[in-house]
Amino acid sequence: MLYPVYVHLGDEQHAHGVTIPDFPGCFSEADDWDGLPAAIQEAAEVYFEGETLEPPPPTPLELLAGDPRYRDGAWLLAEIDLSRLRPKAVRLNISLPESLARRIDAHAKSHHMSRSAFLAQAASEAMRRAEWRIAGTKKPEAAGFDCMVRFTLAGMGMPIRVRCWPLGAGGLDRAPPLDNSGLD
Repeated sequence: MLYPVYVHLGDEQHAHGVTIPDFPGCFSEADDWDGLPAAIQEAAEVYFEGETLEPPPPTPLELLAGDPRYRDGAWLLAEIDLSRLRPKAVRLNISLPESLARRIDAHAKSHHMSRSAFLAQAASEAMRRAEWRIAGTKKPEAAGFDCMVRFTLAGMGMPIRVRCWPLGAGGLDRAPPLDNSGLD
């Protein structure tokens, strides 16, 4: 589906930044125009990872073009493959000790999650931490990663989730410094 994407123009020293207005807080970057489609698709996939909400329909470009937040850049209609935003779930049959299953269910319930959602989130987090250890650190920013942050409030009293991933050199030059202290 075609979505309007705003491109913050880069130069020889800065990447092109992209913002997807229909997905608030979703942004990415690419060093050249050829890299933008893949960066946009990846940003959309990360934005909807673990979420249950449906992607909204695209806002007509003419409604966004006059918005003062989008100046000095360019608009692009980007093809976003919605089928990749929420991959089909696969049914698994696993065996766990009964006491562990009870603890998982209690934790998931207290966080307004299903057992499956909790196990998927725990597995993703374990793999992410393993990747950071391979890089020789427990925190991604210490491994030379720039951090792009997306805040999700899944329900009242839920913690804020922070996601970091590699962006490449200079990807957030125009963003204010992020304070990730105390967030894991």
